Amino acid sequence: MVSIVSRIKKDLFGYIALLAFIVFIAASHMLSLAVYFLFLYLFTDICTNEINRKIPALHKTLLFWLMVIIIVAAVAIFAIIIGPLFARDFPLYFSLLHDNTMSFINTISNRFDITINSKAIEDAVVSESTKSLGFVLKMINHISKELIFFVFAFVLNILLYLERKAISHAFNDKQSSLLAYMYQFCAIRFKRFYGYFKKVMIGQFFISLINTLVTLIVLVSIGLPHKVTLLCIVFLCGLIPVVGNLIANTILSVTALITSGIPACVICLILLVGAHKLEYFLNGKIIGTIIQLPMFVTLLSLLAGEALLGIFGMIVAIPLVLTLRDELKGIPVETKTPSDCAVITDTVD
Repeated sequence: MVSIVSRIKKDLFGYIALLAFIVFIAASHMLSLAVYFLFLYLFTDICTNEINRKIPALHKTLLFWLMVIIIVAAVAIFAIIIGPLFARDFPLYFSLLHDNTMSFINTISNRFDITINSKAIEDAVVSESTKSLGFVLKMINHISKELIFFVFAFVLNILLYLERKAISHAFNDKQSSLLAYMYQFCAIRFKRFYGYFKKVMIGQFFISLINTLVTLIVLVSIGLPHKVTLLCIVFLCGLIPVVGNLIANTILSVTALITSGIPACVICLILLVGAHKLEYFLNGKIIGTIIQLPMFVTLLSLLAGEALLGIFGMIVAIPLVLTLRDELKGIPVETKTPSDCAVITDTVD
C-alpha cells in the first residue's frame, strides 16, 4: 500500500493532467473528433513509416502528401457518389422492411391458420420505422457537425506531422519544469494507447474488409436488395471488436428472412457463424496474442464504452482497458504472503 501511495504522489500532476484531458474530451462531446484524429494519425503512420520502412526509396514527405491527396479524393468520392446514394437507399430500405414484414406475417398466418393481429404489428412496425427514419434525419442534421470535426482532425493531423519537432520543443525546452514533466508523462501514455489502438484497428479493418467482401458475394448470390446500405452497415459495424460482426450479420439475417425467405436467412446465418469464427482466427493472426483479453473483460469493456461514450466509446474501449492494465501492472504492491490475498476464483469455488 505504501508503494501505491508513493507512486501516486510522485505522478500526481501527470495523472491529474491526463484525467483532465480525458474528462474534457468526453464532456465537450468531442470524442468523435478524437477518434477521427486517431484514424487519420494511424493512416499517416502506415503511409509514411510503414511504407517507407518497406520501400526506403520513397521519402516520407512524398508519402505524406500522397496520403493527403488520397484522403481528399476519398472524401470527395464519398460526398459526391457514396453519400447521396446511401442517403437515398437507407429510407427505401426501411420502407421495404415494413412491406415485406407485413407480407411475411400474412403468409405465416394463412399457411398455418394462425390468427395474428396484423394491424397491431403493422402499427408497431410503422412506429419503429418512423423512429428509425427520425433517427436518420437527426443523423443527417449532425453530418455538418461531424464533417467539421473531420476537417479539424484532418488539419490537426497535418499540423502535427509538419510541426511535431516544434511542438516537442515548445513543451520540453526546460526539462526540469512541471510543463515538461506533464507533457512527457501524458506522451508516454498516449503512445502506449496508440500502440494498442493501432494493433486493434488494423486487425479490425482487415476483418471488416474480408467480412464485407464475403457479404457482397452473398448479397449478389441471393439477390438481396439495398446492397449499398447493407454493405455500409457491415463494414462500419465490423470496425467494432468482437460484437461488430455479430450486430451486422444479425441485421443481414433478419433482412434476408423478411425480404427473401428462410433459405436466404439460413445462408446469412451460416455467414454469421463463419464470420464469427473467422474473426477469432484473424484476431490471433493479425492482432496477436499480446492484447488478448478474457471474453468477459472484452464484452464488459465494450458495454461500458457504449454506455459512457456511445458508439465511439466502443471503438476506443479495448485500447483504453489495455492501457489501463499496463498502467496498473506498473505500480508495485507490497503484500505479506500469497495466503493473505483472497483469490476470486477460490471464492467462487
